[in-house]
Amino acid sequence: MNSQKIKRLTRNAMLATAALIIFVVEAQIPLPLPIPGVKLGLANVVTVYAMFLCGPLDTFAILLCRIVLGTQDRSCRSCTVSAAVCFVTL
Repeated sequence: MNSQKIKRLTRNAMLATAALIIFVVEAQIPLPLPIPGVKLGLANVVTVYAMFLCGPLDTFAILLCRIVLGTQDRSCRSCTVSAAVCFVTL
């Protein structure tokens, strides 16, 4: 692998990690609205930043990693499958 590909992979992994952390933390914040499924959408800030910085293909990969890893069951098997999907996507 050349240096540019390693930098790209590292940048995408860091952005996906930041988006996932914000996504999980945001899920713990109680909202005053009693409407099910309503969230602030703070993880989308990372998505918009990635779109500006990386382009549409890398942003889609980051978004897919956040969604797959953030919505999976917490069991070990599903985490392994999610990590494999994330690795193949990036």
